[in-house]
Amino acid sequence: MKKNVILISILALLLNCSLSARIIKGTVISLDDSNALAGVSIVIKNNPGISTTTDIKGRYTIEANN
Repeated sequence: MKKNVILISILALLLNCSLSARIIKGTVISLDDSNALAGVSIVIKNNPGISTTTDIKGRYTIEANN
């Protein structure tokens, strides 16, 4: 019985980790004058289906799967 509880707990933890996503937030600024850059495309490397663009203040939020 104890082994079953441990096994179920481990499986639930693995399932939770595999389904979770990371939320990445940031700001894109110019190296020249440190001004925010609006309209910049942000793409997850090796996954072009996940993308976003920066707002007028250079901020972005993107959700990336593990």
